Amino acid sequence: MRRLSNRFAYAAIVAATAFITACSGSNQTPTAPEPTSPTASPAPAPTPPPASPGPTSGTGSATITGSLAGVTSAASGMRPAATVTITVTITGTGISATVSPGGTFVLNGVPAGNVELRFVGAGVDDRGAIADVADDEQIHIVVNVSGSRAIVQVTDRQKPEHGRELEGLIASINLGARTLVVNGTTVSVPATAIIRHGDKPFTLAELKVGQRVHVKGTVTGSTVVASEVMLQNENPNPGGDDNEAEVEGAVSGLSGGCPTLNFTVHSTHVSTSAATEFTKGTCAQVTNGTNVEVKGTRQTDGSIKATRVQLEKGD
Repeated sequence: MRRLSNRFAYAAIVAATAFITACSGSNQTPTAPEPTSPTASPAPAPTPPPASPGPTSGTGSATITGSLAGVTSAASGMRPAATVTITVTITGTGISATVSPGGTFVLNGVPAGNVELRFVGAGVDDRGAIADVADDEQIHIVVNVSGSRAIVQVTDRQKPEHGRELEGLIASINLGARTLVVNGTTVSVPATAIIRHGDKPFTLAELKVGQRVHVKGTVTGSTVVASEVMLQNENPNPGGDDNEAEVEGAVSGLSGGCPTLNFTVHSTHVSTSAATEFTKGTCAQVTNGTNVEVKGTRQTDGSIKATRVQLEKGD
């Protein structure tokens, strides 16, 4: 009987052990297999930024003709154009020309857009800008060289579809016929044309011989019919202290460093100095493309020495 009891006890112990083992195994959380990291694909090469738009050689259809008004230097004074050699190049292209003994040059195949001219020779190495050149446009400029500077003044722009722009001094006024003569061209000013100096409106009768104007219009025969006459100085005394001048538009051809900047607005060269007041922004915020309103004194070469530069917000 004792041997039988021992057998039952042993069997019970074995059964209990099996039960505990089974229960313990059922409560264990199966270990999930570690995820296999996918093979990393090589990162795509960064896309280079698009090249800045600019003129290229041989792709344009506009023409720029120029006249060298003369060369002035501190050492030799005024020198005629025939005595100097200056090469004119459109930067970023293979387009160039050398000023002829008669003081003229022609640049053909000029691309559309904003172009920069570089003048090298006779102690000069300077740049000037012409904004918004159109296909097939005919542009005439006058270049005044003073020391190492070459100041570009656009005097005539004839655009496709008979568009025309003129800039220069008023040579004569005929109130009865409502005409002006600018750079030898007769300008008809209809009653619907806008005449202004900045935001200030003017009448034809208020204009004076000797004032500098920028005319926009269309060509009819040999006459330019004005849609807008922008008065660039209110007083007809070039170079005088009271020769107030104003121009507004986008900056191009910027050079120099604050506070002495040189840039072009439309066809007008502008220079600043330590005496120039900058409003609605700082000198350092003036960059190519910045819209500005410039007020200052008209110089004998047609440029403006700025007394105030007001930065304007873009549209």
